[in-house]
Amino acid sequence: MIGTSGGSVQPKALARGPQKGPEAAWDLVLTWARTCARQMAVDQALAESVWAGRRPPTLRVYGWHGPGLTIGRLQRPGPLPAPAVRRWTGGRAVFHQHEVTLALALPDGHPLIAPTVPATYRNVTAPILAALAGLGLPAHLPGPRPARRGRGRFACFADPTPAEPEIDGRKVAAVAQRIGPRGLMMQASIPLRPPTAFGGPDAARVAGLVRYRPGLSWDELAGAVVAAFSAGGARLAPAPLSRAEGRRAAVLAAGPYAPEMPG
Repeated sequence: MIGTSGGSVQPKALARGPQKGPEAAWDLVLTWARTCARQMAVDQALAESVWAGRRPPTLRVYGWHGPGLTIGRLQRPGPLPAPAVRRWTGGRAVFHQHEVTLALALPDGHPLIAPTVPATYRNVTAPILAALAGLGLPAHLPGPRPARRGRGRFACFADPTPAEPEIDGRKVAAVAQRIGPRGLMMQASIPLRPPTAFGGPDAARVAGLVRYRPGLSWDELAGAVVAAFSAGGARLAPAPLSRAEGRRAAVLAAGPYAPEMPG
């Protein structure tokens, strides 16, 4: 598998990392997909498998063969600047290109799913903060901020929120989740560089981590994220996408994840 850095991603190397606390078996899925619709469909197919008890808690770590635009499950964006896929999670639009993307699926009752939504956000964001700290990046959660009035912004990276990591007042990871009676699905975008395939001010708001650590590669960032989840007690074992999940993803990609067009 080739990352945006041009290096190969070795599943066993990613799965290594310090273990502490009660270890729990998790699946680590490193499957990429060619299209934005298929990327989102694979995430959902994996979550459905976890929720049905066919998989343990699962972390998917992937990159992008080409750019993509996703919008939140309930977002009403108005005219779109490019074809967009509506995510299964909430939040606002994300321009995907030069980034490490995460999808986390947990069954109902998992200890990371807290009684409140903000607490759950803190739980699932903690490994991302730990990964960035391990790379020498001073990311933190900004805490409560005054509510903004007026028109809601289109892009997720337009404003930091209390639940998403920032550096020097700029959001460096976008995190969205969906919690239901069967469990949780979290998706996170951690850009290395601003997306270059899109014009306009919204894409330009993405700082990218190489702004703060020049030369940071996809492999380094992905490895740091996996090591952080491992250090938190997840015993990660590389696992492929099953045939049934691949078939389910194909159906989803052609149906609910069919792109919404500009205009």
